[in-house]
Amino acid sequence: MKRIPLTQGKVAIVDDKDFGWLSQWKWNALKSRNTWYAVRMITRPDGKRQSTSMHRAILGLGPGDPRFTDHRNHNGLVNLRDNLRTCSHSQNMHNSKPQKNCSSKHKGVCWHKGARKWRAQIRVSGIKYYLGLFASEIEAAKAYDVAAKRYFGEFALINFREKEKQNELSS
Repeated sequence: MKRIPLTQGKVAIVDDKDFGWLSQWKWNALKSRNTWYAVRMITRPDGKRQSTSMHRAILGLGPGDPRFTDHRNHNGLVNLRDNLRTCSHSQNMHNSKPQKNCSSKHKGVCWHKGARKWRAQIRVSGIKYYLGLFASEIEAAKAYDVAAKRYFGEFALINFREKEKQNELSS
């Protein structure tokens, strides 16, 4: 694994086999929402300039390719091949982080004022499914995790992945 320097004091991490050809260009650091990405400017056949991202270049997704890319670890500067995968827009959303303006730090969980309990819910194909009310935020988050694994498979961003990995290692 090697580092490619970017603007703004950032670096992108890439596989050794990608380092040579990616290093021929000047890459910039660009923050989109809450994530930093490595991007560069390209000239299209019509002469117009546009930006392209390093992770899309690594996966061979040129300008105009409708597919999305997903960083498994949510770090847009870690462009190692085993951290990248092509996906649909909805799969990319399944793996998105919880919103910051919520009453809970857990994905799929919010406080229900009227019931004075934690509500778990999940959105699948644009439809919101109610998973129940729970006495604790943790219980609600675990209910979301079960549903996310069921509906989203490998793209599910679950709340308690680290504990799950620890359990796998100890068994």
